[in-house]
Amino acid sequence: MNRYCSFCFKSMKEVSVLVGGTGVFICDGCIKSSQEMIETRSRKMPKNLPPYEEQDTELLLEHLPKAEKVAQQASETLYVTVDLLRQRKVSWQKIGDALGVSRQAAWERFSG
Repeated sequence: MNRYCSFCFKSMKEVSVLVGGTGVFICDGCIKSSQEMIETRSRKMPKNLPPYEEQDTELLLEHLPKAEKVAQQASETLYVTVDLLRQRKVSWQKIGDALGVSRQAAWERFSG
């Protein structure tokens, strides 16, 4: 399965390293930019991560399917986590509380 950086949307095929977390991933380029921001205490966005408002329409359209993949990655992690909690006999009430929804809403979203 092809994974994408959750920050710049580059695929694992486009980067040297893609580090995975719990449903999110970050590429070596974004790690480098983050390190530079931390070292210089800069609050400016790096040039390779311009704000959405400054990106042209074609670039936004190009990123749209990649953003959907990133959302799917996070959603898969959410479902796996809920499945694990249910295997541990955690109640729908506790799961709903953790998600800020009712027991019923959690059950409807994640069961079956």
